[in-house]
Amino acid sequence: MSQAFVAMGSNMNDPMQQLSVAYGSLVRYACITPTAASHVYLSSPMGPQDQPDFYNAVVAVRTSLEPQQLLETLLLTERSMGRQ
Repeated sequence: MSQAFVAMGSNMNDPMQQLSVAYGSLVRYACITPTAASHVYLSSPMGPQDQPDFYNAVVAVRTSLEPQQLLETLLLTERSMGRQ
């Protein structure tokens, strides 16, 4: 098993709920085990300023997936949540 860190963030459609759903998606995968999570931090947008602040967090995980497999799994989660 390897350790990885997953950065999560949202500034749309109830950002705290989005982070909660994303975290819940991680724990459903047998090959990904969250081991720690940061607090949620607010940050100003880096791009256009006419958007809400971002809610950000990092989750430490143990996984049996190779890096590319982990990335594909995380992208699948993003797509299932409606991220474009």
